[in-house]
Amino acid sequence: MHRPSYFHRVSGTSFSPQQPFLLRTFSIALLAAAGLAGVFAGPQLLSWIVSRLHAALDTSFWSEGFIASGWWLLTFAASLLLVRSSVHRPIYRWVNPLLLLLWFGYFLIIQFRHPILLPFFDDYTGFLDDYSLILSGNYPLTRIEWLWQTYWECRVPIPRLLFILLSACFGNQVFLAAKLLTTLLLALVGYLLLLHTEARKKPVTSLLILGGLLHFGFFFSSLSGLSGTCYYGSLLGSLWSLHLQHRNRSIGLVLLAATLGALCFASGFVVFPVLLYRAWKAGAKRSIGWIAAWTALFCALYFYGYHPQRLNALDGFFPIAFLAFIPIFLGNSLQFLYHWSLPLLGGSVLTWIGVQHLRVKNAGYYADVLLVLIGIAAMTAFFRHPAGVEWALNIRYGVFSSVALLAAIMLVSKSESALQKWLLPLLLVGLLRTFFFYPEMALTQEKNLDMIRAWQNGRTDRPSQPFFPDNTETVLTQSRDANLWQLPQNPPKGD
Repeated sequence: MHRPSYFHRVSGTSFSPQQPFLLRTFSIALLAAAGLAGVFAGPQLLSWIVSRLHAALDTSFWSEGFIASGWWLLTFAASLLLVRSSVHRPIYRWVNPLLLLLWFGYFLIIQFRHPILLPFFDDYTGFLDDYSLILSGNYPLTRIEWLWQTYWECRVPIPRLLFILLSACFGNQVFLAAKLLTTLLLALVGYLLLLHTEARKKPVTSLLILGGLLHFGFFFSSLSGLSGTCYYGSLLGSLWSLHLQHRNRSIGLVLLAATLGALCFASGFVVFPVLLYRAWKAGAKRSIGWIAAWTALFCALYFYGYHPQRLNALDGFFPIAFLAFIPIFLGNSLQFLYHWSLPLLGGSVLTWIGVQHLRVKNAGYYADVLLVLIGIAAMTAFFRHPAGVEWALNIRYGVFSSVALLAAIMLVSKSESALQKWLLPLLLVGLLRTFFFYPEMALTQEKNLDMIRAWQNGRTDRPSQPFFPDNTETVLTQSRDANLWQLPQNPPKGD
């Protein structure tokens, strides 16, 4: 007579009768051992590989990948151990909080391996340039007027207001505070996704969401806390409004959440037509009227006196590039070796899944999340595709791609046993993300620091794009004069 497996015998669990390979003791121990090797012997392993292959590699770059991959494997192994332990009732109710703490511990380790708190690309032009002039009294607009001023195609009053508040509360440690705030926004995004899974009964689902979403989002937040408030704030507002609509909350709260998201970044506008579409599919005539009326009024207020900044290189419309940009954007978090082919394939599948759920009356929360992200991809493609489809691989879009992937997985996997099959792909994708992306983060921070050192020493041999905008030196001078943030101390002397 067949004896049920351990997970099947324990009551109150949702594991499949066949214990997943990754949840076996041997697999967890193997992952932990590989993680320890990466953390404590990463550079030595790289040197051994280089000597064997007789290859010329940048060891300072790739050793970071080995070390970060080691921490990823250790975190994943510890997560699997918690999931496995969830069959014991004393720890069962604490699995999700413990998983959340574990992943944030991983984030802190990654963050403080390179704790230099520097501005990153959009921070210079979107926040520091004008605000440093405001502090010095040389800006023609007041703080309130600056909040509403366009930045490229967007108005970002909420992120700019948060920047002012963080500067007032934390002084020149504003970048540390901004990164912590961005982390909180990302955690709330994960929390909203967990709310629709009954995740307290599904620990594998929790691991997929926390590992898949937070892991990639941490990379971007490790660079730019200020820009992160724009992207994660708009995403949080959109997901929150969808959550409220699916829980039949007040239409006023639904519209408030959507409006706050749109005031963080223009991508938040996409949720309004999705809310309207789902209200129409549900036959909620009263909600349709309120959503349509508020959307029209809000758009009139938003676009009154609207003067977007545009790059000359972004003029024109090219249908093929536009259509290719959308799936590449959605598959952004699948990019390895910085090529568009895998994101194009993955994003095309995500687009197909989302379109298939358009006609479903009660498609569910994750279907609407995926539709919003497809809309964000289309909006971004409209403004950015003339610069080339490679723009869709920008790492700042990775969190949108991660959420799209998770939403699609939740749509196609109808049970916890089906979700268990995604553990191995999550492990492999997370490992590749870490190995290829984290060294890039370290390199970007180092290039930025080199530029600041050169500026402090009066050198003229400063690199330009893609690490920082052309007017960076002027912004640095203004920020220093206003004591806006803490510059690195005692830089080495220039040649």
